[in-house]
Amino acid sequence: MRWGRLSQRYTNSRLPGDSLHLFALMPRIQEAATPHPANSTTKARELIEMSIAPFKVVKSIADYVTAISAISDILNLAPGCIWYRGMSDSRFQLKPGAFRRQSFDEDSITEEFLVSLPIHVNNRTPDPWEIYSLMQHHGLPTRLLDWSKSPLAALFFALDFDETIASDDLTPAVWVLNPYELNRLIHEKATVFVPRTGYGPPDIGELVGSYLPSTLRPTESYGSGSKPPRPIAIEPTFSNARLIAQSGCFTVHGVADIAISDIIGISKGLFRLDIHSKSTPSLRSDLEQLGFRADLIYPDLDHLAKRISNDWLT
Repeated sequence: MRWGRLSQRYTNSRLPGDSLHLFALMPRIQEAATPHPANSTTKARELIEMSIAPFKVVKSIADYVTAISAISDILNLAPGCIWYRGMSDSRFQLKPGAFRRQSFDEDSITEEFLVSLPIHVNNRTPDPWEIYSLMQHHGLPTRLLDWSKSPLAALFFALDFDETIASDDLTPAVWVLNPYELNRLIHEKATVFVPRTGYGPPDIGELVGSYLPSTLRPTESYGSGSKPPRPIAIEPTFSNARLIAQSGCFTVHGVADIAISDIIGISKGLFRLDIHSKSTPSLRSDLEQLGFRADLIYPDLDHLAKRISNDWLT
């Protein structure tokens, strides 16, 4: 099955477009791995895999490009179909903010956010998934875990820390994910789901919608069904400026407190690139020379003003 035809099986799912970033230098159109029938025993188990070892230790942009290209070949996926997540510490788990707290009342947090939301979105009514994304991007704990289709954006996030207070042995990392494999393992569908409320086959809409907080579900489906235990990979369609700038996508976690790296079988579709602790200043400088600066990743006036001040004021 060609990678470009994976989405034809489901009308509310699609493949992301070609990356305009790093992979523009690496033209290739490859076949995706053929989906295999899901093992029914896998869904019944919640086993923990061995820790995933680093695929490569990166010391330069050239190292990074080489490693990304090698992983792309291993996954046999076209550019733009692979997801990346940069983290300032390789020891951090692939879990969203909701699971990093001792207590988490999702419905109360969502309801309070909804009270004041209209004045910040010009009184329009955003899609429920856009609301959930806005909560995530403005610092509220959610079950969303950010990923990017841009490997350079992910590297920016991995290096987005203060060198003056970081420990000498801090090792940032970029995780590389095959989202189709994640959804195949958990949902028996080798596709990336696109959340579009009110569109597409009812069974797919019900599956994707079941990951929303109860207070964001449409009234006709409010309280119907429980949240699934394990994650799902989704790609949003809404025009959030920050999501667009970051080539953003999400894994949405269910109620089970489990890291993506601990899902049985995921090691075939998940890789980790560690960043050498002594190379972070030079890599950060190289990224800036390539145009990956904070005001590009965070397209707002505050970050623009800060960048201009850094460039022109002493």
